[in-house]
Amino acid sequence: DDQASQETDLKLAQERVKGLEANHLEVEEAEAHMEALQPQVEQQTEWEAALKSALEQVRLLDMTETQLSERQGQLSDLSGRLES
Repeated sequence: DDQASQETDLKLAQERVKGLEANHLEVEEAEAHMEALQPQVEQQTEWEAALKSALEQVRLLDMTETQLSERQGQLSDLSGRLES
């Protein structure tokens, strides 16, 4: 009876070890996959920074164009006054 209990405990322990080994392999595979993806993640981060910078430049250009348009309107008004 005691030996049967020990054999059962041993089998359960062996099954648990097999499960842990499988989990360990899965973790190692996941780590390898993460390492393989790292360059892509870094590239994506660089692209996002470049896009953010480009969008900021577009925003500044829009502001500059608006200011230029306003100045051209002012110059046109002044020119009209001078000609009068």
